[in-house]
Parts: sequence; structure tokens; C-alpha cells
Amino acid sequence: MSEVEDFSEDQSSSEAVSDDYASAPSSEPNPFDIVPFVIYSLTTGIIRSAGRIQRVHLPTPPEGFGLVNLLVTPFDASIIDLASLQAIPFPQPTLSKATVAADGVDYALLQGVLQGASIAINDAEYLSDGTDVELVAEEPCTYAITVAYPELNKVFRFEVTAE
Repeated sequence: MSEVEDFSEDQSSSEAVSDDYASAPSSEPNPFDIVPFVIYSLTTGIIRSAGRIQRVHLPTPPEGFGLVNLLVTPFDASIIDLASLQAIPFPQPTLSKATVAADGVDYALLQGVLQGASIAINDAEYLSDGTDVELVAEEPCTYAITVAYPELNKVFRFEVTAE
């Protein structure tokens, strides 16, 4: 069994620190501290990159992007609430149902697609305006739907069958 020495009270053997190395507390942050950062779009709030880096190496955001010190990773969130500058979970697009009647009346609703996302329906591409998308069919078919956020490398795929 090994013994553990306790140095918490006995400091008689420790050497005094030279005044050359002593310094008063600084109000300036240490440039070598590791800090979290997020670069995000100033218009949409979409996160372009996030991570941890030494303060001295903090990146300069490109035109149209902002920089904020938040502890977040792209896996936690991919968007910044522009009012509070807090990271929020990335909204997941949803589809109300996978099968509709091919009667020109019944429809499936694609919701939660952010403005600026690319929506492809059977290879026809559209730019989302942020509103819901109704999928209606007058004859039997299958819609292959892709919602993509190229800036984030996020792609969501859905399929709706009209019978």
C-alpha cells in the first residue's frame, strides 16, 4: 500500500516565488485562453462554423457574418437567435403524412423549412420562402422530396405517395 503525502498545511519547504514573476491581476483577457466561438449569418442566424480556439487566433468573420463567444457545437445547434444571440436547436422539417389520395384535394404538408433552403421535388428545385408546402396529386405518383441547407451540409429526405 502506498502512502500519499499531504502538502496542504506544511509549506515550510516550499520556496518563495520571485517578485520578477509575480503580477497583479489583469483586467485584460489572456490571449492564449481557449474560448468557444461561433460564426453565424447576420441575416438568417445559420451557423457557419463553431468550435474552441485560443483567443489570439479567433477568426475574423467574413462580410455578412458575425462572431459570438458561445459554447456550442454544430451537433448541438446550427442556428443563432438573432434577438438574444443564443444558440437554438436547428428546426427539423416535418411531413404531415407519407400517403395521400390521388384526388387533387388530399394533401401532405411539408413544414419547418427555413427561408433560403433548397427544396427539390422530383428534381424540380425551389428556394424556400419559409412558408409551408402543400403536396397535392391528381393521379398516382411518388414525390421524392429533398430539403437542403448547403451552408450547413444538412439534407433531409422525404417521400410522399399518391394512390
